[in-house]
Amino acid sequence: MTTPTLIPAVTATLPTRFGAVLLAWDDAGLISVHLTADQGLEPSVLPRGGAFSMSVASGRLLERATRWIRDWEEQRFRPAELPVHLELVPEFTRKVLQSAAAIPAGETRTYAQLAEDVGRPGGARAVGQVMARNPWPLFFPCHRVVAASGLGGYGPGVALKRALLLHEGAPVVRGEASVVPAKAPAPAKAPPARKPAATVKRPGRRT
Repeated sequence: MTTPTLIPAVTATLPTRFGAVLLAWDDAGLISVHLTADQGLEPSVLPRGGAFSMSVASGRLLERATRWIRDWEEQRFRPAELPVHLELVPEFTRKVLQSAAAIPAGETRTYAQLAEDVGRPGGARAVGQVMARNPWPLFFPCHRVVAASGLGGYGPGVALKRALLLHEGAPVVRGEASVVPAKAPAPAKAPPARKPAATVKRPGRRT
């Protein structure tokens, strides 16, 4: 199966307190996201082909993505409900990314835990490869997925991974992350014990 290739209609650079977020998208959704710790980048929006304007749909997506990033910077964490071209990645990658997206801000999971979540026990290495190639970091928060013995790797740099986790309130100490387990559902309450049914005594026969 050949992976489809899309040409972005618009690219944008959004500086943040941690560096910058580089976005590429078309009218239908995000195509790619790159994070960088470089704090010297200027904000920019570049429609394809040197056009002076973008479509209404592309403009709305930029507004939504920008608002979400600014909320995240101000620690107003919420799911990134943006259209994304998930058809660009294989099914297993989609499952792993969607599982990562379910990790709340301030918590982490290990590669092994995510492998269990997507039905591939023992697939920690495969999950790590998906995280390393994540086309939409921050929106699918691969920085919240860590190794069993520490932070693990991160494309834009482990220092940035640590900074992102600290910003979200995750328990990170000396470059290591403490895994916060998923909350277990409350145990079901036992049904109340039933009282034994009363025995009806029939009167004896009179002789």
